[in-house]
Amino acid sequence: KIFFDSQVHTTRGVEFGIVLKVIVAGLDAGMVKHRISSFSIMNFLCHLPEPVGFDVLKQAEPWLDHVIGVGLDSSEQGHPTYKFQETRRTAK
Repeated sequence: KIFFDSQVHTTRGVEFGIVLKVIVAGLDAGMVKHRISSFSIMNFLCHLPEPVGFDVLKQAEPWLDHVIGVGLDSSEQGHPTYKFQETRRTAK
């Protein structure tokens, strides 16, 4: 399983689709070259507000066949995980 934080890149202006194209290409190459199967899990950054997570989820819609789950990442101190309940529920 590959966990990735697209927001690290999208906040710097890199489009979500570009981030996923590179990840998917790497996973596909691993399967072809080494017969390694893998899956990606998209993380939401805890230190950002939940509406930002919904924005990322919207950007991910065309790529959801390459994402098997969602998670949380970044600093949890001062940013309780329950803050993303609705985002995770929507993703499910």
